[in-house]
Amino acid sequence: MAILQVRDIDDRLYDFLKRSAKLRNRSISQEVITIMDDMDLLIAATAMYMNLSIVTKNRDHFSRIDELKLESLGKI
Repeated sequence: MAILQVRDIDDRLYDFLKRSAKLRNRSISQEVITIMDDMDLLIAATAMYMNLSIVTKNRDHFSRIDELKLESLGKI
């Protein structure tokens, strides 16, 4: 499993993440990863609506969306 460290962020944002994670019984890192996944979905939805392709080094982020047009930019 990947490890994410959350540090050097605004205290208000950290407090929000802490409260949000606690409500969902997650660690702060898990909460951030969930938010990042949601952002990937927003990016994908926008690209699909605009009939655009996503150019990415990490296809795994978007691979669960079958209709999305992906172009590789190498591997990370």
